[in-house]
Amino acid sequence: MIPIGGATDYVSGAFFILNCINLKTVEKGVDTELFLTYKYYSVILHCNIKGTVENMPYDYKQTHENILSSARTQFKEKGFRDASVRNICQSAGVTNGAFYAHFKSKEDLFGSIVEPCIEGLKELYCEEKDLCLDIKSSEDIIRAFRQSYSSADSFVNYLCKHREDFLILLDCSAGSEYENFQEDLIKTEAASMTSFLNISKKYVKNPGNITENIVRLGASFLIMTLFNGLRKGMNSEEILKETAMVSDYCIAGYRELLGI
Repeated sequence: MIPIGGATDYVSGAFFILNCINLKTVEKGVDTELFLTYKYYSVILHCNIKGTVENMPYDYKQTHENILSSARTQFKEKGFRDASVRNICQSAGVTNGAFYAHFKSKEDLFGSIVEPCIEGLKELYCEEKDLCLDIKSSEDIIRAFRQSYSSADSFVNYLCKHREDFLILLDCSAGSEYENFQEDLIKTEAASMTSFLNISKKYVKNPGNITENIVRLGASFLIMTLFNGLRKGMNSEEILKETAMVSDYCIAGYRELLGI
């Protein structure tokens, strides 16, 4: 089968040869029957090549994956801002027209890579956020702290499973709508901790010792430990080990500050 990319050249060359033959035929005064024979084969050639090109299967899924693969490489090397649709298409072996049959824009393409990671993380977060709200004593507070930090297992495993795309999200998203992802996650974690502490304050001695800044520092410490482990290429066990130490550190600090 003739490759699509070369079919046009093949047809052009074939018709060029046939037309030359036709001209020579006429010039030499060869009879009409021979001339029509050449024209007949010219038409047959046209139909066969045209049919080959038009019936060539278009693998939408493979093209889609090729674009995504190329985009991951371009985003990692150049970042979102400096990566270009042109270079992504060139590396993927597709035309710009084919690109826009799959994605609306470079931003849409970037979102197709990182958005599934974000959504998966949100689902995990929603599963865990309500586990620690049944507080009736200071002992429940400590239990809730430990339960909350111990749930890092599912987060770490998820992050490691999608490491490549999370690193693109964390380090290559400048200029996109996702460039503040890490900071937004820290704010979300800090807001969750603040809600927990507000529920718990009647069971502690020193509720006024916990300020907004301290809560934010605690949230940042934990999240940065997770993401820095990804950046360093640590496996899930190594990241969990560091996360456990950070958890013990934070719990000890909160116990001292709250007086429990």
